[in-house]
Amino acid sequence: MTPFEQRVGHARAVLQHGHHYLPPVPVGTADQFRAASTEAHGLLDRVGTTWASLVDYPLTRRAGDTAVPTDLDLCARFLVVIGESRSCPHLRTGGPQPGWLRLDRRRLVCSRCVPTHVRPVIPDTACDFCREPSDTFTEFAIQWGPVVFMGNGAPCCFPYEGATRAAA
Repeated sequence: MTPFEQRVGHARAVLQHGHHYLPPVPVGTADQFRAASTEAHGLLDRVGTTWASLVDYPLTRRAGDTAVPTDLDLCARFLVVIGESRSCPHLRTGGPQPGWLRLDRRRLVCSRCVPTHVRPVIPDTACDFCREPSDTFTEFAIQWGPVVFMGNGAPCCFPYEGATRAAA
């Protein structure tokens, strides 16, 4: 398999230059994507509220949060993870809808399949992006369009504030 960083480099190039090759999206489909993105934004708000009530520290949201991460490198990492993930059959039917991607499970699921138990494919002591071992992680939930990404990023792939020590 191609090394993770090399795949991230290819994804970064696609993000920088690939938008010229995309066909136009029909107006109805674009409206469905906007609606799914709005619904995913509401789901992310609920995750943040639930998180704050269950855990000692809040799931932080930055001022000026948008539906798309602006960091090109982070977007490229998300594209690589999406490419490695299996998709729920419910997402393939009925038009665009919100999806949930737990990075440690490498599985993109619809809202009704979120509670289904699936074993993690990535150990608790490894970065959910590149699978490299680490002892420091940042737990995150980020919305990108109609998808809510959740996972633990190590400083190698997710160098943002809020890092916590892994349980030994």
